[in-house]
Amino acid sequence: MKRAFKISTLFVGTVIGAGFATGREIALFFGELSPIVAAASGIVLGGLCALFLICGKYRLVWKSKFYSAIIFLCAIITFSAMLAASEKILFEMTNIRFMGLVSGVLGIIIVVLGIDKIKILNAIIVPLIIAFIIILFIKNANFEISGGVSVFRPVAYGALNIFLAGELMAKEGEKASKRDIVLSSVLTGVFLSIMLFAIQSTIHNNTSSMPMLDIADKLNLTLTSQLLVYFAVFTTLLSSAEIMVSLIHDYIANSSVLSSPKIYPALSGRIVPALFALLLSYAFSLLGFDNIVDWFYPLISACGLISVGAVIIKFIIYRYEKRGLAPSN
Repeated sequence: MKRAFKISTLFVGTVIGAGFATGREIALFFGELSPIVAAASGIVLGGLCALFLICGKYRLVWKSKFYSAIIFLCAIITFSAMLAASEKILFEMTNIRFMGLVSGVLGIIIVVLGIDKIKILNAIIVPLIIAFIIILFIKNANFEISGGVSVFRPVAYGALNIFLAGELMAKEGEKASKRDIVLSSVLTGVFLSIMLFAIQSTIHNNTSSMPMLDIADKLNLTLTSQLLVYFAVFTTLLSSAEIMVSLIHDYIANSSVLSSPKIYPALSGRIVPALFALLLSYAFSLLGFDNIVDWFYPLISACGLISVGAVIIKFIIYRYEKRGLAPSN
């Protein structure tokens, strides 16, 4: 149960970044749709969590240079959005510039120390964020479940979040038992369904840049909301940074030039990839949080759909080949 909880919080911590906790990406994807549609996305994400854990367990995840390049691009977009959101939130709290860069440096230090530190941090922060969203939902007391219905939106939203979370789940799946996979997927689906329903119900018809913060401000919960949204941003910042650093590290190790005996000793650790990831993403973050979410998150969603399709095809082929090799009765 303990391992399943950590896997689930790693997944949820990757999903609930700035766009999620501020309500920005929820408003972008669900607009005037019913909160029930948003809740259905949680079920989709729970299923996708199970799919990638299973495919990681049986080594079925699509691997190629092209796929790695797409993952890297999506990680840059996500990491940059989190840095921009950190800058925006912390400037409102402290009136000090470049706090987004400070968050990035702190995140990179944690990533260099290892993914176990990220799991521990997520296990602490995620329950606090869940509690805050539920409290805001209850205190707002002005929600409705009416609205349009869409079958595609939950799938598209699931695809947006699975691209990076799926990469982490594939790694976790290699060491997960079947029981861990079932429990962590159920926990993930329940957590996200509740949170998505609560957020969409709360922000319905709110068109501000950060709807959840806007509502929290009206309820005199500004400081609390800023802190918890920042924590939500930071958990996704860590996950996206971990993926970028791992990909850069693997690229250096497999490069005929960079892996040469004269160069590789200076680049072989995680510090150089971490610094490169930070500098590249920080430059991109200067576009601003709103612009990155509105312009580039739909691209991540499209890439996620491709990723899910590829994994499903590989899983079907695996099952077919396994059945074909099974002895006949």
